[in-house]
Amino acid sequence: MNTTLSPLEFLLTNVICFAAGAVAVVALQWAGQAAYRAGQQNAKGEA
Repeated sequence: MNTTLSPLEFLLTNVICFAAGAVAVVALQWAGQAAYRAGQQNAKGEA
C-alpha cells in the first residue's frame, strides 16, 4: 500500500477539512450570538 495520496483523495481530504472548519466557525458564531442575546435579556431584566 503506497503512502502517496492520489489527487482525488487529496481533494476529498481538503473538502472534509474545509467543511469541518466551516462548521466550527458557524457553531462559534451561533454560540456567540446566543450568549450575546442572553446577556441582553439579563441586562433588561436587571435594569
